[in-house]
Amino acid sequence: MSLFNKAYETYEYHKSLVGMIEAGKSPLLPISHILKNVQIEVSINLNGEFVSARALDKKSKDPNVPFEQPTIIPVTIESGSRSGKNPAAHPLSDKLDYLIPTENNKHQEYMNLLANWEASSKYGDIKLSAIKKYLDGGTIVKDLVREQLLELDKNNKIADKKINGVEPLQCMVRWRVLGTDVEECWRDKQLFQKWASYYDTQMQNNEKFITDLCMISGEQEILAPMVPKGIVNMQANAKLISSNDTANFVFRGRFTDAEQASSVGYSTFQKVFVILQWLANNSETSFCVSDRTFLCWNPKGKPVPKFNKSIFGDKKKTIFVPSDYRKELYNTLAGFKNDLPNEEDVIIAAFDAATTGRLSLVYYNELKASDFFERINSWYNSCYWYFYQNIQSPLLYDIVRFACGVQRGNDDNSKVEVDDKLLKQHMQRLFKCLIEKLPIPYDIVMALTAKASMPKSYNKKNREKILSVACAVIRKYYNDKAQKEEWNMSLDKNKLNRDYLYGRLLAVFEKLEIDAMKSRYGYTDNDIRETHADKLWNFYCAKPESGAANINGALRPYLKYLPDTRKNFYLGLIGEIMGKIGETADKIRNKSLEPCYLMGYYDQRNDLYTSKKDKQEEDK
Repeated sequence: MSLFNKAYETYEYHKSLVGMIEAGKSPLLPISHILKNVQIEVSINLNGEFVSARALDKKSKDPNVPFEQPTIIPVTIESGSRSGKNPAAHPLSDKLDYLIPTENNKHQEYMNLLANWEASSKYGDIKLSAIKKYLDGGTIVKDLVREQLLELDKNNKIADKKINGVEPLQCMVRWRVLGTDVEECWRDKQLFQKWASYYDTQMQNNEKFITDLCMISGEQEILAPMVPKGIVNMQANAKLISSNDTANFVFRGRFTDAEQASSVGYSTFQKVFVILQWLANNSETSFCVSDRTFLCWNPKGKPVPKFNKSIFGDKKKTIFVPSDYRKELYNTLAGFKNDLPNEEDVIIAAFDAATTGRLSLVYYNELKASDFFERINSWYNSCYWYFYQNIQSPLLYDIVRFACGVQRGNDDNSKVEVDDKLLKQHMQRLFKCLIEKLPIPYDIVMALTAKASMPKSYNKKNREKILSVACAVIRKYYNDKAQKEEWNMSLDKNKLNRDYLYGRLLAVFEKLEIDAMKSRYGYTDNDIRETHADKLWNFYCAKPESGAANINGALRPYLKYLPDTRKNFYLGLIGEIMGKIGETADKIRNKSLEPCYLMGYYDQRNDLYTSKKDKQEEDK
């Protein structure tokens, strides 16, 4: 119930926003209301006389104006989750099928609901009186035909002319009552409150509703006989609580009836439902990975960093040295801390649907802001690398994409894509590692190492990005394992690690061959063909001693194409690295390389391409 308690607390902090409609944002709904797309708007005056009607566009033409169709409408418990052949009527805005007399009882049910609400001395409203009077006149079809929204066939029946893609009888209708303070019924907060209070009174006087202990509020409340669906749009039919399986008795052995397993008050759960729905539809508090929805919020509405994009936001600042990166991280977190004090709560939750009707809470955590920022700082302070000379922390999405994905196509614009099921599964694993300060799973480290060790499988752009992501993750993995920073981002010529040294050697072999091709044939970087290092990369990783001997032998003829100074430089560097490999404590030199060899390869390659001036900057 922790999620429900925090959601209820969040609603109480945000109840002043109930019913407010803003462009590009989903509104926080009142109790006993839902959001529906409406196709027709009918305007009448206070005497119940027709004034005008119009079709509502699917999208607003003005980006600063909210979409027209989404409309807040009051509902009952039954109509809020209606389905089947004879679904329950809504009390105010409903389909045209309910507003005109038909052979079924839909119209009569709708009129009874409206009339009873309108007749309430305490919760009635002049808008309701005007709408009821207009519908009693029975002219709605004639009026919509005159406004050219409907057409009649030769039998004087409504023709199948769709309105914005919807069959005429299935079109939802909303009301505007001219001459009132708030003419739009879907924006009238007083009307929202009148319906919620009226419906609560009706439930209290109805014997079919049970009053018992609500497990969320701890108070005696009218229990919700069913809960609404649609917290998450992508699983619109899934419910977070469901106990309608009385045939198989899913609660047998523990309880005698479903209410003992979970009893939630109608009013309380309505608040929980609408706030979770609001958070899930708000891009500032949620993000989706495939069909899994992640929420991260503060109950008081203070800004919280999101994990589907860089913590630095959309800043375009280029960072060349680690000290500048750490300074930028400190300043960024300090900005968040100013808005979110240490004692504030941060709630993290993830939802997914195993079936179309069941919504699962697949992850949940509560943290104080101080702990939350400390864990974010720990991740971003240990997981970063050079991305085209710009220091960045890889997105969780990119870590999973490059660890589990494949490149689709062979051209320079081909992208690496990953299966949705793998994406959401591993994103949640990394999400948990970040939030709970856990080590990066070794299988992800090995998957990135394997992908970065297949340069021929990717275009140049993807190859470089995979290498950078892999180095960032591998460096974090080893430093976390050692519980100190043993691995930095610049070339360490004194490191006597066999795998690191073999990575350095591979970079020297590659650069030697590239320089020789440029010197012999006048190639540019775009003309360089596949090197022996590329061709023998997998063999080199599996048996580095044998692979090094093969590549070294294949490159001997290339030395004559290099100037003597350059040739002597490479021979001296190869001899130096080979000598260090002989000094390492690891005597089994032909066993497969560990992931850290990629850092040796990157550091040495970067050193070979970096000028002396740039090296001095990196050492700061």
